[in-house]
Amino acid sequence: MTENAFIQEVDDALKQERLEKLWKKYGNFIIIAVIALVVGTAAITGWKSWNKRQNEIETKRLVNILETGDFEGKDFLDFLNNTRPGHKAIALLNAAGSSIEREEKEKARSLYISISNDPSIDSVYRDLATIMNVRLGLSDEEVNHTELLPLLEPIVNAPENPWYPTALFHKALLIAHGKKDLKKATDTLNLLLDSDKASPTLKEQARALVHVYTLTQEEDTQ
Repeated sequence: MTENAFIQEVDDALKQERLEKLWKKYGNFIIIAVIALVVGTAAITGWKSWNKRQNEIETKRLVNILETGDFEGKDFLDFLNNTRPGHKAIALLNAAGSSIEREEKEKARSLYISISNDPSIDSVYRDLATIMNVRLGLSDEEVNHTELLPLLEPIVNAPENPWYPTALFHKALLIAHGKKDLKKATDTLNLLLDSDKASPTLKEQARALVHVYTLTQEEDTQ
């Protein structure tokens, strides 16, 4: 036997001895850990399967509601009370849209407000509902536009928010038509134009408003 082979054999023997000692000392713990790992993995797999199945069931119910357009019946209310926040938000947004089509703007605003105030719903849907509520308020002459401004503040103060540019656009409209402050409205639109989150269409609309507000200010100073 060569010297290297002898050293390797001794090293293997020491490793085997260490393993045997570890097993005698911690064998029960190792078994428990293995069982826990197997049970945990099975539980996670089972939960994922159940979650996927439930999501498919709820999505099918949601699609059926959207296809029928019945946002008043017992089935719709039952769905809202027993579905997940995301499905609930989509259903309520569509219900509000249906109310707008029927010229029931107050009802639509009420639905948007209910979404905005529901902490269980993701902020993406809540902020969208807030903006839609403000948009409806803008078209209502009986609504005090300046009272709508605070609703947009959490969104316009968060540039990382996906609705940040849209909120700025509506804030500018509120300032221009509510406070009659065209300069501040223009400054707000310029923030939108500087945002890389704004879509080309929204920027085009913002530029058009900036142009109008600028011309109006120049005429007022003459």
